[in-house]
Amino acid sequence: MVANDGTLLSKLTLWPHQKAALEMAQAYLRSAARGGGHERSAALINIPTGGGKTALIALLAHEGYGIRRALVLAPRVGIRDQLYHELSGKRKLGFFDKQGVTPKFLKRPVFTLFGTSDIPAAAPDEAVFVSTIQLLDHCRQNSEQLFHTFIAAIDIVLVDEGHYEPARSWSETIRGFGKPTVLFTATPYRNDLRAFKIDPRAIHVTSFADALAQRFIREVHVEPAKPESEPAKFAAGVLKAFKKMFGAPPTPARKLIVRCERKDDVAKMGNAFVRKGLTVVGLHERFTPSEMKAASWKRRAPPDPETPDAPPVWIHQHKLLEGVDGPSFRALAMYGPLGSARALVQQIGRIIRNPTREHGQKALVLDHRNGRVKRNWERFEKYDASVTDKDLSRGAPDIVRASLEDLPDLEYIAENFRERFDLEMDIDVANDVTVPSSAYFLRLGNDFDLDKFIQSIRDDLDERALAYRSFKLGSDRFVFLYIAWRNSPLLREHYFVELSLHAVVFRRFPQCVAFFDTAGGAPLRADDLAISGPVGRDRLSRLMPRTARARITALTTRNAALGPRAIRMRHTSAASLESTTPFLDDFQHRATSMTGVSQESWRPSGHLHNDRNGHNTTRRRASLPAALSGIGTRAYYRDGTALDRGRLFPMASPD
Repeated sequence: MVANDGTLLSKLTLWPHQKAALEMAQAYLRSAARGGGHERSAALINIPTGGGKTALIALLAHEGYGIRRALVLAPRVGIRDQLYHELSGKRKLGFFDKQGVTPKFLKRPVFTLFGTSDIPAAAPDEAVFVSTIQLLDHCRQNSEQLFHTFIAAIDIVLVDEGHYEPARSWSETIRGFGKPTVLFTATPYRNDLRAFKIDPRAIHVTSFADALAQRFIREVHVEPAKPESEPAKFAAGVLKAFKKMFGAPPTPARKLIVRCERKDDVAKMGNAFVRKGLTVVGLHERFTPSEMKAASWKRRAPPDPETPDAPPVWIHQHKLLEGVDGPSFRALAMYGPLGSARALVQQIGRIIRNPTREHGQKALVLDHRNGRVKRNWERFEKYDASVTDKDLSRGAPDIVRASLEDLPDLEYIAENFRERFDLEMDIDVANDVTVPSSAYFLRLGNDFDLDKFIQSIRDDLDERALAYRSFKLGSDRFVFLYIAWRNSPLLREHYFVELSLHAVVFRRFPQCVAFFDTAGGAPLRADDLAISGPVGRDRLSRLMPRTARARITALTTRNAALGPRAIRMRHTSAASLESTTPFLDDFQHRATSMTGVSQESWRPSGHLHNDRNGHNTTRRRASLPAALSGIGTRAYYRDGTALDRGRLFPMASPD
């Protein structure tokens, strides 16, 4: 206990790892106050569920160094509401209540931001604001001036469940804060904090193994269970295993969580446990008022689980993966597949709290997946034991770069002596990089902004945690080279990283953009970028000249007749479709894509392919200048303007 000096900290008892994490965060804030550049980097506190993250959020919000106004962000409404009650001292048996701190002692008021109307245009001198990331993102997009005015008044951003994978617009909002930021997470994995730049000097890690050794959390016991698809049999098996472990059925003091795959499963499983004579709460955001009226145990939002009369069985799909905490949760069963290993770890985190640090405490997890749950949990324990501060500050680009640096600088490969490629090397991109002569033609609105479009590509690559480099090949022609990676699809239980080099190539025209990503895909419609869709099929069809030296070789069509016996789609190919006999129902079919061969003197010999998504391609590869020149030549028909057919890009340089 710290000597009572009138501060909030002096009234609280912290565990050793909480003290260490708090000292790190305060040092980070002191450095920020001295101009340490922390508006561009974030601190990270990794403590397992039950290890006291909420206490640290409260202390930093109320007494962080140099802080007068704090913004606390949560990914879900349920987590937001629980944080409000904790930080305001209003939660019964919450952190402050257990330590004897009343709301009156908290000098800084706490406000929940439910909607944009709750965001103050003029913030009070001292305050703690609790919000969802979604709300701030909505405010940024729809009330930009209010957003910037509010953020300007904030001194610190505290993000609970900081590992949460945000939507792309969330990342833009988070990056736009420009404030010292502290992330709190119980399950950090390499590369899942990509929305933030982590300061390697401001990381605190308390591993699961460390917390278990100090009895801050319970030991997890995974018990094999017979797979059952019938709800009544599943419920009976779960209750039997629960009684075997704890000696009695679930009670308000010793609760059971059942996680389901779908909303209907939540309802079915709730009915199954009700028939067993148990009180339940079933949670799903899509329960309708009529459904909740017909069955009072159905709810959209979770109540406080630590009230004396809380139901002993809690059933959900997503609502109890994060943020809803209580030491009375003791067992977990999963009806249907859970999904990712991250979701499994988060779900198990709900049942491991041991705030009184009792000896011999165990949490029960039932494995209805033929040992898969047990294997995934054991792998998490091994991973948790191996993670270091350095790991959490590294993203996928760092790992990819390290793996490439282990390759020889020069190697004989693909019938030639070649230097190892590196994105940062001095490269003649115009001559060394070849891409298919292919492009999507995208229609532009009057508000199209080329710089904004380029930035959107950068943001997309950043969001996907891909290393990249951009090149400017002219005033209207650009290239991004990037390294993509994935786990081999051949492997179910192990990983083998597959790397591939890709390019985004695009060229601006007066009324359209020609865009091509060698990995596939295109922003066919993006209202925020003033892209209104692909160029119409009728205009692209003009790219095939009606001359003796051009012929259509393949055609894909869709049938306008939707009868039960109708052929819905047809793909036809021949040396020349013009020479073939037509089908009797051709009049009902509409072309969706076509492929042809042209031998025009000004056009490279080869196949041309057009489809309904504004995609125009040939089957040959070309250097970047040739590919982009070809795009311009083929656009001659689209725009009706002559283009220079010479060497358009004599040199390339990074922008």
